[in-house]
Amino acid sequence: MIQLPKLHISNAARKSLSQYQAEINREQDFSTKVATAKRIWPLRSRSAPFREVKQRLTEMCSGANRCCYCEDSAADEVEHICPKDLFPEKTFVWENYLYACGPCNGPKNNRFAVLHSANQQLIELNA
Repeated sequence: MIQLPKLHISNAARKSLSQYQAEINREQDFSTKVATAKRIWPLRSRSAPFREVKQRLTEMCSGANRCCYCEDSAADEVEHICPKDLFPEKTFVWENYLYACGPCNGPKNNRFAVLHSANQQLIELNA
């Protein structure tokens, strides 16, 4: 995985993402939050503010749109580092996005792991 520069999005785009996220956060239980995240993601990810998100992700890539996993120059999907099915509260959080190519992003699906700090053991969390 290549290290990418940390860029920021405008306050207006961040505000729009926060409003989208509020739609999810209003739900009372986890399963409804996940369902709402999955329902509104395809709609909101095509919005005008999201074009800025994609532009910033492009600017973070080194030259071509490099996949954050395989480093191929075919990245065309917004990857949720923390998957929507496990972390609906991060669906519209700028810091949760990277660019990935379809062949990497598809199989990754909802796979996610954390490193336990005490024993350095990798713990996989899968939905």
